[in-house]
Amino acid sequence: IRGSAGSSLICYCLGITNIDPVADSVSFARFLNESRETMPDIDFDFPHKQRDQVFERINKHWPERVARISNHVIYQPKSATREAIRQAMIKHEGKSKFIPKSKCDTKFFPKWKLEIDKTKKELIGTMRCYSLHCGGIVIYDDKIPDDLKLSHTKTSNQISYNKEDVAESGLF
Repeated sequence: IRGSAGSSLICYCLGITNIDPVADSVSFARFLNESRETMPDIDFDFPHKQRDQVFERINKHWPERVARISNHVIYQPKSATREAIRQAMIKHEGKSKFIPKSKCDTKFFPKWKLEIDKTKKELIGTMRCYSLHCGGIVIYDDKIPDDLKLSHTKTSNQISYNKEDVAESGLF
């Protein structure tokens, strides 16, 4: 167990950890204090090969109430360049082919350089896609809201929220 609440009295009383913060004189200010900007969290680490089993057990315990959160993948300079080149190829040649990282430079496409650079600037910092967060989940009181579910993912019950969205909406 890790996280800012990992050595808390709540974790000890729930049997999540065997660290008794009273007996071990763990300061309460470690968990909640005026300068803390976020709520304390509890992180459980599982070997990556066992994560699916863990999620399956959680889903069996709370059916249709457990959702996995997403990572929001944002275009960075390299991925934006690659996508801009791909878009230019579709526009000018009517097709797209695999563009190796070694060719992700406008010097390989001089006749489209201005267009590629413009598209690249527009893409940087925008949403590229959702990916699955390795371990973040939300357990809802009732069923998972349909408007948050992603339908095009391999994992059932993945929502569009990332960890910041979850925190901002008060879902813990």
